[in-house]
Amino acid sequence: MTPLSLTLLGSPTLTVGGASATASVGAKPLALLAYLAVEPGPHSREHLAALLWGEHTDAAARASLRQAVMQLREVVGDALHVTRDAVDLSGPLECDVQAFLTAVTSDPPAAAAFDVPRFLAGLAVRHSPAFDDWVSAKRDELLRQYRAALAAKAKDAMGKWQWRDAAAEAARWLAWEPLADEAARLLVEALYLAGDRVGALARFGEFRDRLRAETGSPPGKALAQLARKIEQDQGLRPTRPITDEWYTRAPKFECGLVGRVAELEQLRKAWSGVQRGNGRIALIEGEAGVGKSRWSWAMSATCCGRAFRHWLRPRRS
Repeated sequence: MTPLSLTLLGSPTLTVGGASATASVGAKPLALLAYLAVEPGPHSREHLAALLWGEHTDAAARASLRQAVMQLREVVGDALHVTRDAVDLSGPLECDVQAFLTAVTSDPPAAAAFDVPRFLAGLAVRHSPAFDDWVSAKRDELLRQYRAALAAKAKDAMGKWQWRDAAAEAARWLAWEPLADEAARLLVEALYLAGDRVGALARFGEFRDRLRAETGSPPGKALAQLARKIEQDQGLRPTRPITDEWYTRAPKFECGLVGRVAELEQLRKAWSGVQRGNGRIALIEGEAGVGKSRWSWAMSATCCGRAFRHWLRPRRS
């Protein structure tokens, strides 16, 4: 069977056997094919006629549907299954919307690569209010899943301490949804952790001003607290931030301490001094094999990485 491909995220494009066939079908036949591709399963002729020709009489709507079906079958062949009562797609057809929906459940970060905001962009279907309503509702549904995919990709990068990647994904999310408080918070935090304190505060200021101008509301409490903490951090961060690769490769410290509460408290006090800009030296000594090296590496990873995340995390009141 001839390969069929339908692109709906952007200007609708129908490809048959590797060649564009979009010009071979009119706007309403293409809209009919898009609906059948996005809403799998047989649909009654009455429903399809009302969807695309609802402002016509029943007889005229059914006649227009027959013409559209004939026109599509000339292009896609047996992929379009037609009976006296219903129409559906029975043959294989690649559709980017279905690929996106599959990625949403199997690989959310990959789903963020699809151009979902441009669903059926540029497709003008005249005198079809029911179809317009379906497009609007379906776009909203897809955008909710797209938003979740963008958030998942940004949070995944944050969880891996890949601050620059997280900032890029959060910026992409915020560009699409300019009033998203969570996107702004992720962007500000990722920029700060990447060593760009000035950039983090600048993006917060842009978001705050935009939110105030368009809604009259201030940023959310968590974002406001984050910004205040970054503003208070004067020169505590190193001028040359540790790279994302270092964070990724640094050893993890998940174990607890037994019988070393006082020693741990001393190290915490030393770290507090470092945060205030004062140099500190901590000497860890003991017999061979007791874990001095592991302890030193673990504390380095913890202090230089997770301590900043803990310091930035908003506290619940």
